[in-house]
Amino acid sequence: MRFNPKKYGLQKNYLYEIIACTLSMKDNISELLPNSSCMGIRLGKNNHIKFGPYPSSKTFKNMKENGIISINFSDNIYYYTLAALKGKLLPEKFRVFPQNYYEFHKMDLNKYEESIKGTFETDHLEFPYIKDAWGVLFCEKFNEKQKMKRGGFEEKGKITKFELKVVEFKKFHESFKLFNRAENLMLETIILATRLKVAVEKSPNDFIRKINQEINKNIDTIKRFGKNQEVLDSLELVEYYRNQLNV
Repeated sequence: MRFNPKKYGLQKNYLYEIIACTLSMKDNISELLPNSSCMGIRLGKNNHIKFGPYPSSKTFKNMKENGIISINFSDNIYYYTLAALKGKLLPEKFRVFPQNYYEFHKMDLNKYEESIKGTFETDHLEFPYIKDAWGVLFCEKFNEKQKMKRGGFEEKGKITKFELKVVEFKKFHESFKLFNRAENLMLETIILATRLKVAVEKSPNDFIRKINQEINKNIDTIKRFGKNQEVLDSLELVEYYRNQLNV
């Protein structure tokens, strides 16, 4: 069966926020650790997926090292928050994406590029995806391109865009949920918070001030409209994260 992006609500050149799962490889190949991050993707030509993670991220490192990834679609805004903000700026229990939120797919590496099979030295691999996802795409990297960054919150220079081929896919149920106003603003605020961290490290104060103003505006609106627990829990983590940045 061929991958049909319409079944996942994907249209070409639209930007979609997803949760990306990859595997980090320790010195011993038998020790593989799942990693999750909040990521923007686009559907390109021939139903290929395109995305460009930060060069300093584990997702980038894992894609360079082994080239496989799961693209997860979830209705739970709190999962996006955990995946985006995990790290030293959060309380210890949130510094990695919780292990109990993962499920594992028995991946047949014979369906993938020979180089991937060689990297893991096995025919089958237990690959992570989000347990509560309504759909997931298992992909392999088939191309990467370098482009000049036009500006933004990182230093100008070349950035890497990965192109992915969908090899396996699962749809567990239909997703009829549309994020409400508070959830959409929460997603935007999560992204702004990650940009704020980069801005604090590399950008002038006017960038930092501008991002903070946007976050404050969103938070005020979320507090008026956000009544579900996922949004409130996400908001608490964002505010904690920002406080740790001392801005």
